[in-house]
Formats: sequence, C-alpha cells, structure tokens
Amino acid sequence: MERIFNEQLEKTGVEYFDYYLLHNLGVAHYAIAEKLDTFSFVAGKKAEGNVVKMGFSFHDTADLLDEILTAYPEVDFVQLQINYLDWDNESIQSGKCYEVETCMASRLW
Repeated sequence: MERIFNEQLEKTGVEYFDYYLLHNLGVAHYAIAEKLDTFSFVAGKKAEGNVVKMGFSFHDTADLLDEILTAYPEVDFVQLQINYLDWDNESIQSGKCYEVETCMASRLW
C-alpha cells in the first residue's frame, strides 16, 4: 500500500490528497480492505497530513454500509450509487443506503 500510495502522489504531482477514496467497497472488496487493514493505513496517511478527507465508494447493501460506518466512524465521506429509478430496488438499495449514511452523518454532527 505504501508503494502504491507514493506512486499516486508522484504521478499526480501533489504532496497530499484533499480526498482519498477507497474504491468499490462491497462484500468482496471490504473483506480485502479488512484483511489488509486499509482503513488504518489511510487513517495513518491522514494523521501524517498526506490525506485531508478519507472515504470510500460503496456498492452493496444498506446493512453492510451500516457495518462499515459503525466500524470506521472516522470516515469523512461516502460516495453512494444513487439512481432514483432504483431508489426502492432491493438489489441496489439506493434509498436504504442513503438513509444509513444520513443517519450516521447526523450522529457524528
């Protein structure tokens, strides 16, 4: 992770990232992130000043989103898959995920 992070800084020509996003967290990618302790790694980069805001994009169920946000309340933002045509769709759960994120955000403020 350290090597990739440093390559990203170098390729973008910046000293830090305003927003650093873990991509496509769902069941499979979340398991990998947990195994590699990715959230701690990014939190460390934030503490060092290399990341201002840490977050993730999410593509799974509202229950998993709640699990992740409960485990990592230090997350600053979540990018959700919001499509109003799928708001009530049980496989995409746009509406439910939005409710989880909004509820969690209100607890933090």
